[in-house]
Amino acid sequence: MKTKKPRSERADLLLQLAEMLKDDKQSLADAVSLLQRQANAEQGEQLNMPVDNWDDFNVRLKQLFRAYDEEQFDDLESAARTLHGFLVANNETERDEYWAAMPILYELNDFFGYAKSLKESVAARAIKVYGELRELEVEWSSKEPTPEERELARRKVLYCACGANELKRAGEIEQATKMFEWLLKFTTDAIKTEKFPCSNTRATLNYHLGSLYRILEKHDRAEKVFTDTLNLLHEKADEAPRNANALLALIRKEAMVVGIGYGWINYTRGFLRRAENALATALALLAQSKHPIIPSYIKLLYGTILRCRAGSNDGGIDNAITILLEALEEFKGHTSYAARASWELALAYNLAKRFDEAQKHLDFVIEHAKRTEHPKWLTNVRILQSRQYQKKGFYKEALEEAKKALSIATNYEATLPIVDSHLAIGEVKLALAKSGIDKSKNIESAMINFKQALHVVSESKLQDQGSTLPSNPKIVAVCELRLAECQAVLGEQAAARSHLAAWQRLEANVEHEWVRELAKTVTEEVKQLSLNFVISADNPNEWDYSKSIASLRQWLLQRSLQQTGQNYSKAAELIKVKRATLYQWKDDDSGKTKRARTQS
Repeated sequence: MKTKKPRSERADLLLQLAEMLKDDKQSLADAVSLLQRQANAEQGEQLNMPVDNWDDFNVRLKQLFRAYDEEQFDDLESAARTLHGFLVANNETERDEYWAAMPILYELNDFFGYAKSLKESVAARAIKVYGELRELEVEWSSKEPTPEERELARRKVLYCACGANELKRAGEIEQATKMFEWLLKFTTDAIKTEKFPCSNTRATLNYHLGSLYRILEKHDRAEKVFTDTLNLLHEKADEAPRNANALLALIRKEAMVVGIGYGWINYTRGFLRRAENALATALALLAQSKHPIIPSYIKLLYGTILRCRAGSNDGGIDNAITILLEALEEFKGHTSYAARASWELALAYNLAKRFDEAQKHLDFVIEHAKRTEHPKWLTNVRILQSRQYQKKGFYKEALEEAKKALSIATNYEATLPIVDSHLAIGEVKLALAKSGIDKSKNIESAMINFKQALHVVSESKLQDQGSTLPSNPKIVAVCELRLAECQAVLGEQAAARSHLAAWQRLEANVEHEWVRELAKTVTEEVKQLSLNFVISADNPNEWDYSKSIASLRQWLLQRSLQQTGQNYSKAAELIKVKRATLYQWKDDDSGKTKRARTQS
């Protein structure tokens, strides 16, 4: 169905162009710009024309692909809604047009939300189609498929990729990973030929796989897969483009790989400078992009990096919050992305000790987690809620939230949430001990959680290939520092210094400022263990007899055990008391004075 612009409008356009070209070189640029705006307007009109039959559908679908490549997002929502409505009305789900259209309609629905049940229907049907493709693999092992069969299978692979993406969103990470791995293998081994390279399809599958490997903490594999993705996009750029602006879409995908791929991996591992470089590169590639999500998401990650770099610096945190608020504003109407931005804002405000503002954003994420029932979000919100309570001194509530987080994380076997839950539990117990509540019991219990967190990281074999460096140095560093902190509270200087030494081996590879600030605090606490016992002559608050005697005993206990290599008999002999007295001092959390039994 073609429409022609009225002759008067075309004549007016030609007259405008003629006037522009009479002047100078700048007018030529203006003329080109006018033609582009006119072309975009005509394309928008065509996109929004009704779809009455399958011929209309095919024409409109090609226009939709072109408009998406050219980022004409103002017209895409209504066009996608029309095409999807036609498919639903005709209910012919086995036509080639259906398989060609559904992947892009699924993606656009993610932005515009025009079909509420689309995600669920794709997720359900993709499992069946996936099974059919596996049967097709066996069938093709004994016959050569036609080009038409290859193309149909490729479209079905992309459809299944949408379903696998829904598994990822539901927290079924292992299942999603296995599905993407097989789809990539099938595409590479069975569908691809020299004349039919499927570069873009394989790049799409690789990109999703890279994000899943990142979640699984398989960072080396993720980086390799993202490199493969860039190579495939380079191959695609060498092919004849389907339209003059198809390269814009490739640049957008490259920016996603660099920013959301490499950038996020390096952020997760604590390599903030690398992450910042990747995100800055991605933002430069997207400088002119009109995409409704990708540039804003990269800005969100950039704000996250600024938060991690800020530590407790108020100016740095405020700068990060400003960027994150901009991203949140740009995500209006996109609930899942807005929840991600609110999550980062909750973390930033918590770091700044602005707990009420942190809670406001956390409450929004909590509601999102309840709606989606995603186990990762259900875990994360409880961990942050625990830290909110802990910093306010509500230790009972903090412990309950952290334990619930651990239960959820353990059920869906996610490494980082399990580690973070153990850390949160240990932090509450450590805070209780430092406040004088069941000191020995809580310290010992906290150490169990911190050691368990370290064990989970070690058991997951998160190591760089050919390196003794952990794949996630930041997490390992936090575990070691917390254990050093516990040992310092117990007065175990040698053990504390051993954990500090582990941190020092990782220090050059950990750029999160709050971790480095924690290291300074713990280092100072450990340093205090080796200082002389002093009571100020100028500060009457330090003259309390009972407290001073209790502190002196702890000092004598720590020094003597350090001097004798933790040998209680030799330590008792050194300070001239019975060995039983040392054990009594060690177990005494009450602060009450008792007469020391001296050696006769």
